[in-house]
Amino acid sequence: MQTFIEYQDKKIHYTIVRRKRKTVGIAVSLEKGVEVAAPKWVSLSQIKDIVNNKAPWIVSKLALMDEIRCRTVHREFAEGELLPLLGGSCVLKISRHLGRNATKASFEQGAFAVSISETIPQHEQADTVKNALLTCYKNIASEYINRRVIFYSQKTGLIPSTIRIKEQKTRWGSCSSSNALNFNWKLIMAPEPVIDYVVVHELSHIKVKNHSQDFWRVVESIIPDYKKYRNWLKANGHSLTL
Repeated sequence: MQTFIEYQDKKIHYTIVRRKRKTVGIAVSLEKGVEVAAPKWVSLSQIKDIVNNKAPWIVSKLALMDEIRCRTVHREFAEGELLPLLGGSCVLKISRHLGRNATKASFEQGAFAVSISETIPQHEQADTVKNALLTCYKNIASEYINRRVIFYSQKTGLIPSTIRIKEQKTRWGSCSSSNALNFNWKLIMAPEPVIDYVVVHELSHIKVKNHSQDFWRVVESIIPDYKKYRNWLKANGHSLTL
């Protein structure tokens, strides 16, 4: 359900989502805007009161989202463009081949190489190159993150049931009750120590399922300066995108 309140001559639009929880929670994100998660027993008027009370905080978060949008890099997916990988930048090389063979993207000698058919119209080239690069990025992420999970599993004795690389809009990783680990493929754009932090974070949930002090002690025992990498993600995570 979508509705709004008025605050300082502005309308704050928000979406109400009913969930099994004990309290009302408010989240502001680029993807979903203002989302209010509430138990079924909380009335709409009560939710509105809570949103009104949190209006100054919501406005500040929305301003931050606008700032992030302004700083978001617009990619052309053109020859010579620099693309992010493991905290650095790699050049994009595009070539065209004869026939109707599928577009292929690979990572070779420190560069992304995309081969596109001559039959693809010029105005469709950017989207075609982007889609091929997405597959390439996910393959690189799968290989790299799996390797880091294995490394830290051997080091800590924390063994996941499965490892999956997925498209996730709001999470960098997760650990299920059955110890299945999921990771956002976009992590492959982050510096290596940041990826290691997320890997260790999710592995630590195999031992402690919540975010209590016991959990953070497990993380700290493996990566003593984890706070630096957690803060990096908070400040720069929005830039990890194509």
